[in-house]
Amino acid sequence: MFRFILCILCYLTFVSLPSSGQAYVSFLTAEQIDTVKTKAQTDLDAKKALLLLTRQADRAVAQPAKIPKEYGGLAQDYLCPNQGVLLSYDEKTGAYRCPVDNKQYFGEKLDAAQRFYVHMKNSRATKDLGLTYALTGDNKYAVAGRDILLQYAKNWSEYKNPNTKDDHGHLFWQVLDETQFATNIAWGYNLIYPALTVEEQQTIEKELLLPLYSIIQAQKTDKISMNRTWENAASAMLGFAIDNPVWYKAAIEGPLGFKDQVDKGVLTTGLWSEAPLGNHYSALSALSAVAEIAPRFSYDLTSHPKFRTMFTAPLTIAEPSDQQPKFQAADLYELAYAWYKDPVFANYLTSTYANPAVKIDRLSYRALFYGLPLTATNATSLSVPAPKPAPEKTEPK
Repeated sequence: MFRFILCILCYLTFVSLPSSGQAYVSFLTAEQIDTVKTKAQTDLDAKKALLLLTRQADRAVAQPAKIPKEYGGLAQDYLCPNQGVLLSYDEKTGAYRCPVDNKQYFGEKLDAAQRFYVHMKNSRATKDLGLTYALTGDNKYAVAGRDILLQYAKNWSEYKNPNTKDDHGHLFWQVLDETQFATNIAWGYNLIYPALTVEEQQTIEKELLLPLYSIIQAQKTDKISMNRTWENAASAMLGFAIDNPVWYKAAIEGPLGFKDQVDKGVLTTGLWSEAPLGNHYSALSALSAVAEIAPRFSYDLTSHPKFRTMFTAPLTIAEPSDQQPKFQAADLYELAYAWYKDPVFANYLTSTYANPAVKIDRLSYRALFYGLPLTATNATSLSVPAPKPAPEKTEPK
């Protein structure tokens, strides 16, 4: 029955696909690209951020991505059983070693979890390659991104996810991971689109983007929730990537879309209705991903007053001194400061980047593209606590 429903969804979404070669709407404007190039000549942080982005893309070109032919499991399975620390992987032996006690582990569950990180890494590489191609015009970046997309399109039918529960994915164990993969893929495809042949565009759209959209629609959550914000984000981003209004309008204006989520999912305090605070930041990340690109498609989603409060509310919360936040929000506040020009957000960014315990440099692509000078220090509307150290983000070796 599920396969039948999925086939119907695929057909309905297929007939709504625009023809490849449609009027192209890039996620980035020519003005944005020129601004970044100029900024990198005079601003040291921007210069470093551009260099980091280029180096990441160069590594993706030099070391072509390995595309697993099996589904990706759950990220939380890739931990030492007793210590909660990320395992490391020995590709030669197939063993997973805990760096704390050096014990080795084996098994399909760990193999699947390791593939989760590989698939996510490939999606981020696709986005990095697209960004670098847009900034440099060097075709080698487009070729590398194209190869990743075409390989996933080729492999799609081979992914056999054994999970049959609600909210399951196709490429991933759960559809939530599928949505986050899809947002990166949408970025990469949109930015390398001009370098692709019509045949390549058709293959990627019909054999990767359409199936991604279809599995998300088949498994989407029918309520106000953090998961639904990500399902909307992926649907909108895939729609933006190919300029398909059927997809992105439903994700923004439709029932339980972006606007409904903000109206009904954000409390009067400005916090997301699902605790803990990590869910707030996750929902805000999904909503911001859509709001970031929406102006290219005639939507201003940042003007919703409750959306703005989602940025201000967490900065008024005093966390226990022994509790470290699991989510580092500097990337989001680069957007918030660019959108609202509120000195409170500038103060948060300044204190975050200056805090030696946090150890975060201003090198994200959002800082590069949207970051404004952090000169505002006269915020009076909120008392902003200094950011606390966040766990260092690492990936399995």
